Amino acid sequence: MSPARCLVLLAAALGAVGSARADPPVVLVPTLTLGMVDDVVPPIDATKRKCVWKANTAKQTVDRIVPPPPGSAGDPTAWGATLTVYNAAGGTESFPARLPATGWTVAFRTGYRFVSPTGPVLKVFVKQDHLWVNAGKTGFGYTLDEPSQGAMAVRLTLGTGVTWCASAVPKVPASRYDRPGKFFATHADAPAACSPVP
Repeated sequence: MSPARCLVLLAAALGAVGSARADPPVVLVPTLTLGMVDDVVPPIDATKRKCVWKANTAKQTVDRIVPPPPGSAGDPTAWGATLTVYNAAGGTESFPARLPATGWTVAFRTGYRFVSPTGPVLKVFVKQDHLWVNAGKTGFGYTLDEPSQGAMAVRLTLGTGVTWCASAVPKVPASRYDRPGKFFATHADAPAACSPVP
């Protein structure tokens, strides 16, 4: 094979690798519930830290929660997943958690389930139009020791196939639902854009 032909094939192979590593598409979803509690009174007990995110797109005609098919680039049983919880109101705090492929199983016929008894992400359920995340305990690195959050955002990326993104402001009155040790939002519309991770 000529040197020129080798260079062409090498360039094609590198291009294929580059396209495989492209950022996954982002689907903006509404939030049914985004809540977190944290121990902020010394002595701090991080085992009491808990974060829950629920999303439902059954009433939407676009931007639906659709689990990637098994064997695809978004199959978490092969490629794992990443959950990122972060401040969406100009704060600097964020916490990414890797969800290894070994914790995922196929469930709900066309969906997926993740389970880890130790955390920091304890359970994730993904099926058509439904997403539920339960995280917390000591390893969960997002805290609520600030006066308020203003807004929180969540991203769940399955492999390199899809990212679901949501953000929400606290329920009114904010003085009750966004304070040290507590954040709670409910029935928030899908954001116009996915807030950048700090």
